[in-house]
Order: sequence, then structure tokens, then C-alpha cells
Amino acid sequence: MPPTLSTSKLRYLVWAASRCLGAETSCPFCSDANTVVVRRKYGVTALRLCNTCKLMFRTPKGSVEESTNFYQTDYAQGFTTDCPSPEALQQLKSVHFRNTQRDYSAYLSVLKDAGLGAGISVYDFGCSWGYGSWQMREAGYKVTSWEISLPRAAYAKEMLNCEIVPPEKLNEPVDCFFSSHVLEHLDRPSILWDAARRVLKPNGIVVLFMPNGGARNPNVNLWWGQVHPLLVTSEALLSMAARSGFDGRTYSSPFALAEAGGELAQGDQLLGDELAIIARRLNP
Repeated sequence: MPPTLSTSKLRYLVWAASRCLGAETSCPFCSDANTVVVRRKYGVTALRLCNTCKLMFRTPKGSVEESTNFYQTDYAQGFTTDCPSPEALQQLKSVHFRNTQRDYSAYLSVLKDAGLGAGISVYDFGCSWGYGSWQMREAGYKVTSWEISLPRAAYAKEMLNCEIVPPEKLNEPVDCFFSSHVLEHLDRPSILWDAARRVLKPNGIVVLFMPNGGARNPNVNLWWGQVHPLLVTSEALLSMAARSGFDGRTYSSPFALAEAGGELAQGDQLLGDELAIIARRLNP
């Protein structure tokens, strides 16, 4: 017997079916109309490739308003979105989230290897319920956070003492704009890059992590759809960075920058499931 579709997935398919005919197909980042279909799913959605900036994106495209509403109540992804009970949270904090699904040890190592040591200021864009912000703060970083989901932002503030500040209200620029698994969720990826330019100091650094759309993984076609309207490769990530005023290098998991002098995950070796970029702001 085939699996039963969830109510959320049924709503998504009805939404897509109502919009697939005549759907607007220009790139959501660079707005170029030169895009082609590379994959299809469910008969009513398609993954398109922009031949200009190389970003892959889902059609039909959603709106910023629809996305905002979705992340208030409908978005559910296990540990990422489920705010733990006070007892469970205390247990997670007692082990500093180590060996859990949201252990930031690898990310903290990347920050350190990139020359971003304890004491610098970090803006955690899309912090969910605050587990990453808390770990960075415990590691000695000065962390300010932002989250679009009101319930998760409230939990981060109340339970993990995160300072929740939208980009346009940040009082002082920061050394590092950090974001983990956020870019692929955005209907308009320029929202993230605009925020980075707004909050960073001159020559500030962007550090982003996301699923690797170029991974050698048979399940990569499952990584785009309702929750992830974007599928990002190294080429697209570097293109977006350059067009947004940043010069960067990309890496893929497992991350080992220091051991390899920043070379391990370059070129043909960008095949890990997770993709990262470290990019410096240019022409501030």
C-alpha cells in the first residue's frame, strides 16, 4: 500500500497544481528568463536551472508572504523545529548538544579554521529555536540572532537567552554573518545576501551551510520541494556571492579546512552532502 500523504503535502500539491500552468519561470535570484527544466516531481512541480547564475529552483515559485506564513505553523522537521521540554533542554545543555542532531562542533571548527575565533561578533540568521546560537555563545562568541518563526524565536529568547534582533534593527555591525541550512528555504535568496550586507562590518565574513545540490547522493532529488524551493551547488553559491559583493570559497563535508589548508573540498571533490561557503565582503 502506498504511503498516505500528509495534510500539509496534500495542500502543497493542490497549491502547485493550481499554479503549474503558466507558472512564472525566471530565476528568483538574478531574474534572468533563461532557465530550463532539469527534473520534475509529482507532475505539478519542476526543478529549473538558471543558465546565468546556475541556481536551481522549484516552480511554481512561492511568495515571501506565503513562506512567512508557512514557517509560523506548518513547518515541521523533527529536532530542527520541535522545541524541547524544559527537562529535555536541560539535558541537551548539560552535554552542550554534543552527539545530538544539532551538535555544532563541526561548524565551530570551521569558524575557528577560518580565523573567526572566540570573542568576535556573530549574527546567526535563521536561528530556529536557538540551539546553534547558544553553542556559539558558550564557545565565546558574541551572538545576536534572528528567526522568522515567531514561536521558535520566542523559545530561543525565553529558554536560551538569545538576543533576537531583525537585520534592519541591529545597532552595531558584526564580524561574521552565519547561517545554517537557511538559504535553501528562501523563495528569494537575495533576502539573505541583503541581510549580510546590512549587518556586516567592512571586510566582514559570511559563513553559510546548506545541503549540497551537487552531492554524489542518490537522494539529492528529495532535497528540493515544498520546504526547500532551492537546490544549491557550489557554482551557484559562488555566483550568488560574487553578484552580492562577496568573494568566497566553497567546501563540502567532511569539513577539514586547517588540515588541508583550505584545499580539501575544492573542485571535483565537492561531493559531500553538506555545502559551505566562507566569503569576505568586498567594496564595503
